[in-house]
Amino acid sequence: MDQSDLMFYPMPVKCTIGKGKIKVPSTITVSGAAQKSVEMVFKRRALMSSDGGFIRCSHDSSVKGGFEGYRLEINPKGFITIESASDTGITHALRTVSQLIKSSPKEIPVLKIEDWPAFPERGVMLDISRDRVPTMSTLFQLVDRIAELKGNHLELYIEHSFAYKGHETVWRDASPMTAEEMIILDRYCSERGVSLCANQNTLGHFERWLKHPQYAPLGEMDRGHFVNMYWYVQPNTLCATDIKSRKLVKELLSQLMPLCSGNYVNIGCDEPWDLGKGRSKAEVEKRGKNAVYGEHVADVAEFVVKNGKRPSFWVDPDFGNKRSEIPPLPPELIGNVWGYDGNTDFKNRLKSLGEAGLDAWVYPGAGGWQSFTGRTANRRKNLELAADEGSANSAKGFVITEWGDNGHNQQWPISLFGMMEGVAVAWSGKSYTDSESESLHIFNEPSLGKWLEKLGEADECLKSGNSNSTFAVFMKPFLNPSFPGKLEEWEKVKSNLAALLKNIPAENPLIKRECRFAAEIALWNTERAILNKKTGTATSHDLLHKLVLRLLDLMAEHKALWLERSRPGGLVDSCARTYIPRIQLPYD
Repeated sequence: MDQSDLMFYPMPVKCTIGKGKIKVPSTITVSGAAQKSVEMVFKRRALMSSDGGFIRCSHDSSVKGGFEGYRLEINPKGFITIESASDTGITHALRTVSQLIKSSPKEIPVLKIEDWPAFPERGVMLDISRDRVPTMSTLFQLVDRIAELKGNHLELYIEHSFAYKGHETVWRDASPMTAEEMIILDRYCSERGVSLCANQNTLGHFERWLKHPQYAPLGEMDRGHFVNMYWYVQPNTLCATDIKSRKLVKELLSQLMPLCSGNYVNIGCDEPWDLGKGRSKAEVEKRGKNAVYGEHVADVAEFVVKNGKRPSFWVDPDFGNKRSEIPPLPPELIGNVWGYDGNTDFKNRLKSLGEAGLDAWVYPGAGGWQSFTGRTANRRKNLELAADEGSANSAKGFVITEWGDNGHNQQWPISLFGMMEGVAVAWSGKSYTDSESESLHIFNEPSLGKWLEKLGEADECLKSGNSNSTFAVFMKPFLNPSFPGKLEEWEKVKSNLAALLKNIPAENPLIKRECRFAAEIALWNTERAILNKKTGTATSHDLLHKLVLRLLDLMAEHKALWLERSRPGGLVDSCARTYIPRIQLPYD
């Protein structure tokens, strides 16, 4: 028997398989563990035992890996022993046993395991601001999966989607998380060993605020501008030199931080596109852009520290690689080194933060955003780079990000599959591609993993940066003559998607619908690209009309699926960003 046959996810650091197997009793008895851990891991399938039992747990401070490490032995005499320095490590070991029994419910092999995490902080950051706010049941499912894969950290990325008191104008139509819901979620996380940490952007990405007259005076600019020759943005950034702007973000943090019991607070501050182009221009010209930026980061970070938490912020490449231009930052501040491509340079920013005496975490990407299918190869290379460079540069945390750019169109199984792959890498410190084991433990359907893997590779022959090619086509004007790729490449993509649609190995009806929709909307864009390559701008109105009618059906399914797992707020915005421009043809 090989380790891969055991279907662990993540794979333990050390696993030695012995000779023989032992039977799994119909009722599992456990001694020496916390009752809440046994109930959480095994649900109603296990009983506590005062002595002995099928699983025998004990504390041993010599176990490698600190309080989360554990030793596990399946003894040929018919029982299992677990040793760890803490209840947390014992819980991780119980989860390993649970996974083994799930894949082999009658007999399990004699073996020895030594296991510990590669990164102390491991988890997920989920975007709930562009434009999808999950239901509470969806968030509970996410927490369960993080815990089951030995993760311990959750952030919900917030711009405007929390019901801040006194700011109803901003969040009224967003179906935001309320204070009561955040408290409930925090309790749910804590019971499962996951820390819910506050996350509120405090400089850039303030479009949803600055569009309102009440908040517009706090912005750097009063009008939009081009970030580059292709990209126009509305007022995006608070004025970094305005005391009133800092007062606003501190008020927001003071409402959110007490509701999340996690020790960390992500203050964002990424991509302040407007900085130095408006109200702070003179100050930036005098002292430098990074100096003005760093002063804002330091001030907000110090506020977080005074409130008993550790702040973190997004380390954009320009900032991270020009550390000498930044004023002193609070030593408690953590740099979140992000990057989502297979060639992301994590190394230089990590090194720069280390030289400045600051802790650093790596934030790679699940790769579902700006995609219908996910991006398997890009995600895995990105995770591998983050793990390698994070370990080499002593990063303390590994958090997988899932964003919602341009309408948050990716379906939940695709997001969950990518996020949980990241959580597994955060534990093991290495990337591996055991899709069947992952899918068994997150969907209860091992064959679905290979299908999702292939879906994320369906248009791999067409590269298009931080999106998949079928989505990149979707965002172009309908008769745009400059679609990427060659006709034969798009024909190959069509063949891949058609083959996947013939067999979706999912018993769960909702998951099957979501997977079908993901493949069908990707196929729609593929057919549109093929039509473009064959006819250019001379496409007949009849063919375009048929495509639009099909798109109306797909939009209806998008809306229906959205409401299965997400709140209604943001749905109109999502459709307006993606479907509506495609439906309004130039000849209408």
